[in-house]
Amino acid sequence: MSKPFFITGLPRSRTAWFATIATTAISICHHEPTAGSLEPALKLWRGDSSYPYTGISDAALGLHLGRILSELRPQTLVIRRPIQEVAYSMFRYTDGWVDLDHRKLGEHLHAVEMQLDKFATHNRVLTIDYNSLHSTEVVKDCLAWLIPGCKPINLEQLMHMNIQSDVRYNVARARKILKG
Repeated sequence: MSKPFFITGLPRSRTAWFATIATTAISICHHEPTAGSLEPALKLWRGDSSYPYTGISDAALGLHLGRILSELRPQTLVIRRPIQEVAYSMFRYTDGWVDLDHRKLGEHLHAVEMQLDKFATHNRVLTIDYNSLHSTEVVKDCLAWLIPGCKPINLEQLMHMNIQSDVRYNVARARKILKG
């Protein structure tokens, strides 16, 4: 089994971008592979991998942070972004055409935030502010925390890329998570 690592935060906190950066010669990082369901994520982490490090970057799995930390003990990066900014970013990202239950979405975001707060001082958790991801040195420090010895490829170029998953995919995923 490879060594696990975990990247989480609220949605729209650059977790897709960080998953791309955390995929290196010695690591693979899957972005939102399980629609917030913990069991498939645990199976993925525990499975055989040709990489020394296997990561998952997933905002919805933040709800399960306690269990993930106790069962797998992964190095964990929590990217903190204020809920108001997340909501605004989600609205802009979907261009206002998405009809999600805003009450349920708000409840979900607050529940994730409470879990992140609960484990903020855990010895396997590094918490950073969303806005600090503009610093190459901060990103390098985060990568060293998650994947000791990694050498990021093209980090200077990746720092200026807008990497995000498809809006329709994310809307379908959000609906599934909010129903559950």
